[in-house]
Amino acid sequence: MSNSLNAGKVIATIKSSKNAKSYNYSITNDPSENAIWQTIGTTATECEFSNLEVGKRVYCMVTAIGSQGQQASTAYISRIVQ
Repeated sequence: MSNSLNAGKVIATIKSSKNAKSYNYSITNDPSENAIWQTIGTTATECEFSNLEVGKRVYCMVTAIGSQGQQASTAYISRIVQ
């Protein structure tokens, strides 16, 4: 995950997987068990989240979805929004 050139945005990226047909990029301000995650589904290996509060820490994870519906998720990573 990296900061965008524009304030209030972060970019999540993942290496492509030949078995993945799509990716779900999820972001939250609180990674606890009761967290509410905002999720964007796409076939792209990069996703930009915008309208984030500058100076706040966000947490992101990516789930790869296979052609048979199988899923594999990354651990979440965090970043302070610039």
